[in-house]
Amino acid sequence: GNDGESGGNITIHGGYVKADGYNSNKGEDAAGIGGGNKGSGGNVTIYDGTVEAAGSNYGAGIGSGDADKNGVHGGTVKIYGGNVTAKGGCDGAGIGGGEGASGATVDIYGGKVNATGGTTDSSDSGAGIGSGDKDGYSVNAGTVRIHEGDVTAQGGPYGAGIGGGNEVHGG
Repeated sequence: GNDGESGGNITIHGGYVKADGYNSNKGEDAAGIGGGNKGSGGNVTIYDGTVEAAGSNYGAGIGSGDADKNGVHGGTVKIYGGNVTAKGGCDGAGIGGGEGASGATVDIYGGKVNATGGTTDSSDSGAGIGSGDKDGYSVNAGTVRIHEGDVTAQGGPYGAGIGGGNEVHGG
């Protein structure tokens, strides 16, 4: 979505997808896949393929952009298979919320998932899968269910691998 807009319904069935918030028209604080600056993530479903998603500035790799207000969240992310790599920008989660945004509802049913929370030189950072840095807003870690698959999740220096970003309670 554009500035202030939530992401829509995105379904990936296969192939190679590289989504980089830095080079998109979604705004400078957008998710790689999902919401623009100040926008919640949409409904993202990945069945197969190779997916590489990187959030710009304070956006999540897959999920929301930088919140800048209460009520922004990472949307819904379902992964059934494939090889998914997601990296949050600065204080955003790899999968879930951007800075100041709550995490997503994440269900992983299979595939290989590598999610890394973004970091800055400060004490702020996002979770691998979960929320971004609190940034003074009302934020929760979201819901994460791993049914099957090979999952690696690494938070930034002050974020959980799975759960809350800096200053956010875990799920």
